[in-house]
Amino acid sequence: MRLYIILSIALFFVHPAVAQDNVVDISVSNPQPYIGEQITYTITFTSSLDLSEAQIQLPQFIGFAQEPQTPTLSTIPINNVIQNVIQQDVILYSNRTDENPIDVATIIVPDTPFQTGLETTSETLSINVLPLPDGAPDTFTGGVGQFDINATLDPLTVQAGEPNVLSIIITGSGNFTQLTNPTLRLPETWDVFPSPPTTTNIANNLKTKTFEYRFFADQTGNVTVPAIIFSYFDPLTASYRTISTEAGGITVEGEFTASQSAGAIQPNNRLELKPMTDQPIALIPDNTFWLLWLITPLLAIILFMARLATRSTQPRPANSQNKQSKSLKAVSKQLAQAKTTDPNQGYAIIEQTIFQYLSSKYKQEVSADNFSEVTRNLPDILQQRLNICLEQSQAGRYAPVTQDDADELIRRTYKTLQMIEEERI
Repeated sequence: MRLYIILSIALFFVHPAVAQDNVVDISVSNPQPYIGEQITYTITFTSSLDLSEAQIQLPQFIGFAQEPQTPTLSTIPINNVIQNVIQQDVILYSNRTDENPIDVATIIVPDTPFQTGLETTSETLSINVLPLPDGAPDTFTGGVGQFDINATLDPLTVQAGEPNVLSIIITGSGNFTQLTNPTLRLPETWDVFPSPPTTTNIANNLKTKTFEYRFFADQTGNVTVPAIIFSYFDPLTASYRTISTEAGGITVEGEFTASQSAGAIQPNNRLELKPMTDQPIALIPDNTFWLLWLITPLLAIILFMARLATRSTQPRPANSQNKQSKSLKAVSKQLAQAKTTDPNQGYAIIEQTIFQYLSSKYKQEVSADNFSEVTRNLPDILQQRLNICLEQSQAGRYAPVTQDDADELIRRTYKTLQMIEEERI
C-alpha cells in the first residue's frame, strides 16, 4: 500500500512535464523582405507522439514563389522528457509588394494501434513586402540576392557557318526561379538561338543557373565576343550591383558560302533577261512588191515562236516561287498562332510546324524518327540551324521559358525554314 502511494505521487509530479505537448510553432527569417528577396518560412511541431507518419499540409502561400524543402525528424529533451519534432522549411520569394498574409498550416498525425492520432493547425502569419528602390540600371533583369557570373565559349575555333556555344553561369543565393536572361550584347547580324535555362542546387541555398546560347558569327578570323553584364539588387546592402564577365574570343576559319550566310540568301524575284534573237530576216527583192505583204505575218510568227521559247524556259521557277510562297504562308500562320499561346505550348507548335513543313516539302510523313534521314541532303549549315530549332522546341515544351524566349525561337525558326525554301532542294 505504501509503495502504491509513492508511485501515485511520482506520477502526479511527472504529469505537468509531459503535459507540455503538441506545440506548433511557425516563424519566418525576415518579416519585411524586399520583393523577390529569399526568405525562409519554418513550421515546427513538437509532440510525445510518434511522428514518423505525420503529414504537414502547407498553406498556399498566395503571392509567393515557393520551394518546399524535405521535412526532417528529430528529438529534443523537454523537462527531462524526450519529445519528437517534425520540421519543414519553405523557401519563399514574394512577387508582389505590401502586406501578404500566410494562411494556417495543418499537421496530421494518423491513428495507429499504439497511439491516438490528432490534427492541429498553426496560427496565421503576415509578411510586409517592400518594393525595390528606384535607380535600377538598364542591365537589371530581376535578380535579388547575392550572385556571381561566369561565361564560357565552346569551341574556341570553328569553321565558317558552324555554331559556337556561349554558356553564362550565374551562381549564388537568391530568386533563381524569377531570374531572367542576362543582357546579351552580341552583334545584331549574328544568328543567336537561346536554350531554356537550367538550375542546379549546389548546397543549402546555393544554386547555379545556366543560360546557353548557340550563335553563328558572320565574319571570319579572330572574333570578339563582348562581355556579359549582369545587374542585381543586394538586400543586405539595399543597393544595386553590377558585375560582368571578361570579353571572350573565337576563331572562325574558312570562307562563307551563299548558303552559310543568312544575309547572302535573298529571294530573287527577277527573271533573267533573255537575249534578243539574232536570226536575220530573209532579204526581199526590191522588184517583188507583193512579197512586202508577207513581212508583217512573218515577223508576227517569228516573235510568237521566240516568246514561246522564252516561256518554256521560265515556268518552273515561277511555279516554284508560287509554291514557296504558299509554304511559307502556312508556316507564318502557324508560328503566328504560337505567339498567342502559353510559351510552353508555343514551343510545341514550333516543333509541329517544323515537321509539317518538312512533310509538305518532301511529300512524306516526317517525325523525330526519320528527321535526320529526310534532311540529310540539306547543306550542313541549314541542317545545323534546323536541328537547333527542333531541339530547342522540344526542350522548351516542359522547361521554364518566357514569352520572349518563345518569340525569339519563332523568329529563328521562320528564318531557317525560309532559307531552306530558297535553297529549292
